[in-house]
Amino acid sequence: MAINKTVKSFELEIFNGSCAEGEPEHHYSGENDEWLDYLHIKTPGFDGVISLSLEAIWRTAIEQQKTSFIAPVTGYETIVKFGDTMQMKSSFTVKLLISYG
Repeated sequence: MAINKTVKSFELEIFNGSCAEGEPEHHYSGENDEWLDYLHIKTPGFDGVISLSLEAIWRTAIEQQKTSFIAPVTGYETIVKFGDTMQMKSSFTVKLLISYG
């Protein structure tokens, strides 16, 4: 990901559904380039693991130097039911708080 990485510190919160209020399902924080560890998040799902790609969200927030950014994201989980492989989708909301150096 070739974007200007001037992040000083960040907080990342992930909420279930379309609302970024209340207690987040997941909370991460870090400094400097540690945000790169959160381009793809895996969280427990219905039958396995839900994968969230946050690459586009980080790119938009950092390129626009946003200090607060909220965006919807879709999580995907591959499940096998009765021998058929299916993709389940789950809605999440991501909230970023970023300070720049």
